[in-house]
Amino acid sequence: MRFHYFLVKTLLFFLPGLIFVGSSFWRWNSLISITDSIVCLDRQCWVVELALNPRQWQEGLMGREKLNSDQGMLFIFPRAAKYSFWMKNVTFPLDIVWISEDKKVVDWVLGAKPCLENFCPSFKPRFRVRYVLEVPSGYLREDFLINNPKVFFLISP
Repeated sequence: MRFHYFLVKTLLFFLPGLIFVGSSFWRWNSLISITDSIVCLDRQCWVVELALNPRQWQEGLMGREKLNSDQGMLFIFPRAAKYSFWMKNVTFPLDIVWISEDKKVVDWVLGAKPCLENFCPSFKPRFRVRYVLEVPSGYLREDFLINNPKVFFLISP
């Protein structure tokens, strides 16, 4: 709990300064901006695009050429359920992490392979979830996820 409080306090204190410095010295595609949302599993964080409605949930990361190692997509659903995902028209492997309503990692698939065929397998969690995080494959390990990392969201409006 102390780490979570420290992380929130640190982000809220330093984020405006980073944004100001970033806007002054870095190019337009700097590390973070005021409109970015962030998801952290313990100390591992990603700047995420949000999927908030049925069209965004269906499209997901389809058709993208790649994601940087610090980028991902967070799907936010209105209620907890067993949401299944597939890799249709996704061109790079992903790690998929299902997160419960109380922000606990409850299931995952590491290294989900791209699928450019008509029929693609789907991946479904064992438990009901409200959030799903997709990040480039290779940056998460099963032993890390088994230890129930703390989940933290910083969602921009």
